Amino acid sequence: MWRAIAGMAATLVLASALIATDIFQNLVGRVTSYRHRIRSLSQKVDSLKRENTVDKQKLEQARTEIASKDQMKTVLLAHDLKTFKLSAPNWLSLGSGSVSLSEKVGGAVLTAHGLPTPIEGQFYDAWWMLKKAPPMKAAQFISEPDGTASAFIDPPPRGLTPVALEITLERMEGVLAPTGPVKLRGHVAEEHAGIFKKH
Repeated sequence: MWRAIAGMAATLVLASALIATDIFQNLVGRVTSYRHRIRSLSQKVDSLKRENTVDKQKLEQARTEIASKDQMKTVLLAHDLKTFKLSAPNWLSLGSGSVSLSEKVGGAVLTAHGLPTPIEGQFYDAWWMLKKAPPMKAAQFISEPDGTASAFIDPPPRGLTPVALEITLERMEGVLAPTGPVKLRGHVAEEHAGIFKKH
């Protein structure tokens, strides 16, 4: 009888161990599955965050472009519009352009032709060459594949007199002073320089 009881106890212990092992393996499998799902969801969340960041950047860029086009349209439709020409300092270059100014609007619009599209990382910069002051950046832009370009030009600081406008090709974005070759240059007549004095 005791042998039978011992045998039954051993069987129960073995059965309990098998059941516990099965339950443990089942739990391990579920935990592993949950971890995979959590990792997958985390990756999806990260991907959505990156897409959201890119979308925000595109939206901001679109807003900036729209605002710039609105500014240019306002200048070009002004009744007091005045224009001076830009030409290439090298006679071998086919580049040309013009700057249209409005005293009423207090801004200017650059239009240019014959400016080859710069390689990646390079930009065209427009600079006001000022009387008794260092050059001041007026705009940064990239030309179209056909060599044309247009940009709204910020006015020079109040109290300073621009004597010329130069377009340079810079090797990088955000330069604080002209360092690249001059592609276009135009003399600012006294009557044009006075347009910005009130702004």
